[in-house]
Amino acid sequence: MASRDERKTPAQMYREFAKQQQAEKRQQAAAAKKAADAEAKRQRDEQKRLEAEQRRAERAEANREAKERAENARAVAAVLRGIDSREAQSERTAKAQAAAYERKRKADEIQALRDEADRKTDEVTELVEYIDHILAGRDRDLADLRTSTDVDPQADDGQLFADAVCSVLNGLNYLQGRDVVTGTYEPEARRLVLQVDLPRKTNIPVAREYKYVASKKLIEPIARKDAEVQVLYRKLVAGIALSALDYTMQITSPELVVEVVLNGHSRGTDPATGQKINPCLVTVQAEREQFGTLVLDSPELDAVQCLHHLKALITENPYDLIPVTPIIDLEFLKKYKLAGEVAALAALDHRTDLMKISPYEFEKLIQQLAEAMGMKSWRTQNSQDDGIDAIAYREEPFNTGVCVIQAKRYSKTVPVEAVRALYGSMAQKKAATGIVVTTSKFGKASYDYAREMGRITLYDGTHLKALLLEHMGLDVLIGRS
Repeated sequence: MASRDERKTPAQMYREFAKQQQAEKRQQAAAAKKAADAEAKRQRDEQKRLEAEQRRAERAEANREAKERAENARAVAAVLRGIDSREAQSERTAKAQAAAYERKRKADEIQALRDEADRKTDEVTELVEYIDHILAGRDRDLADLRTSTDVDPQADDGQLFADAVCSVLNGLNYLQGRDVVTGTYEPEARRLVLQVDLPRKTNIPVAREYKYVASKKLIEPIARKDAEVQVLYRKLVAGIALSALDYTMQITSPELVVEVVLNGHSRGTDPATGQKINPCLVTVQAEREQFGTLVLDSPELDAVQCLHHLKALITENPYDLIPVTPIIDLEFLKKYKLAGEVAALAALDHRTDLMKISPYEFEKLIQQLAEAMGMKSWRTQNSQDDGIDAIAYREEPFNTGVCVIQAKRYSKTVPVEAVRALYGSMAQKKAATGIVVTTSKFGKASYDYAREMGRITLYDGTHLKALLLEHMGLDVLIGRS
């Protein structure tokens, strides 16, 4: 018997077939969908894989680049570290070099100051040695220069001769300079009177030495004692004075010059007034014969003691420019000569000759001169010679008292005994000062004695004429008796 299925109608069968077809279509569609989904999934997965690989590749590239950058950075850092190290080393080297240079500079600066201190000390030492041996450095063998002073000593009242001598002296050692030495000549006495401008006291080193003081980083002078400065300046003054005397004796003829009076002056400023001054610091009267006995080249000779031997007056305090009174004042003589020339032109040959007037007239003339010089209370003493002895009273600041005056109208040299006699009269009369005035001249012994006693003033014929001209306007002659 046929099954129930076998009894299906075509319609049923068609429907079943249609269903089967639909089922198959559905299955195919599902399979296609499944395949499409699978493909889509595969594509998605592939896309994801590709994207993942791309990301991995990008990460790898990024890592590579990062690594490369890191390596580059490390390389750059290493280079920079090397540069920094070199720069640091260079900087350290530069600092070390700068420090070394600064140390050397400071050391050189200190050494330069020490060298400068030593140099200044050496200069001071050399200057002191120069002063100590000043006579040894004077010019020698000057007799040939006498031809340069071969000028008529009577011409122009001896001034041409004096100028010629001074011209030669001004070119010699220690005296170089314009008008350092000036002078005049007295033909009657065959005497040169010279004035020498001495070096200023600033030429004496007030420092004994110089030292570098490390704490102050400077050079300081070590002061010389005031007494040492005084001694040095006196040595300088004495050395130049003796050298100038020696020069004068060498360049002048013994027949023309038998005596030289030298006054040494130094220019400065008076601290009390601020005025310029030119005081006389040394004055000496040297006879050629006595001067010739000196051994100036002896290493044992002391210039200051030598001047004292010559009876010179030399200030005890030259550095402070304390003056002494010149034996013969050059400016006074020049003033007299200039005024005398003018008066001579007016008086021509009508001048009074002191050797021809009467003793009474001579006495009155000396009295009038004394009064013109500021003396009072004139009282004449008994006299046994052609001169007069008198007592006068002087009224001057710091120089008040009795003055004994003795006048000698001589044609020959006044003997030293007359000067000594005056000193005895001064003691007898208790006089403060004494004056001997003569128409002739005095010898060296008289000047030495007067300086030794200290209160006696000597006026020779030249000075008498000058005093009469200065104080009374009288131009006189002193002829032969």
